Amino acid sequence: QASPASSSAQSKKVSLASVIMKATGSCICGAVRFAAQGKVLFSTLCHCRACSRAHSASPVHIVGLSKDGFSITQGQEKLKVGKGMGHMEHAFCIQCGGHLYQNPAGASVLALFPTTFNLETPDDSVACGVSCKLPAELLPKFHANYENRQWNWEDGLPKRLRFAKKDGELENDGSVKLTSNRFAKKDDELQNDSSVKLTSNL
Repeated sequence: QASPASSSAQSKKVSLASVIMKATGSCICGAVRFAAQGKVLFSTLCHCRACSRAHSASPVHIVGLSKDGFSITQGQEKLKVGKGMGHMEHAFCIQCGGHLYQNPAGASVLALFPTTFNLETPDDSVACGVSCKLPAELLPKFHANYENRQWNWEDGLPKRLRFAKKDGELENDGSVKLTSNRFAKKDDELQNDSSVKLTSNL
């Protein structure tokens, strides 16, 4: 198991390409318990309105896992799946209201919440005597849906406009991030009158 880490610099050093998660967890009251094992598909701080309103907090740290790697080990009868904003579904305990996972309806991937994992370890260096720090491989790697943020973040993590990287990245203040490849020489060059410059390799 990787040692706990706390900074965004450490977060970005760990690639998710080969990270296999093995965790157990529960709702607040412990009536519903689960086991999760499999490849970590994403680990992000999500600012979307569906997450923020469902959890009354923003952003929400979510970790992606295939449905096949998730199982309820106790309290299936106390688990309820409710409809959220748009096409989102949220699973929670009917006894304490604690969220267990969420996903777009019909999706094969679940978004889990590391705050529900059994991660507590004895630690005399903290006042409560228990550390809840995440291992480096589960730390968030980027911000998703940053356009819906409630305030700017200066943590050094990439800020994605929506969820996929192809949708574009933003600066900390929400302005569009300009990348160097937008000014690459491989792009068409123009004459003084803005007509396309013809080169010998055409």
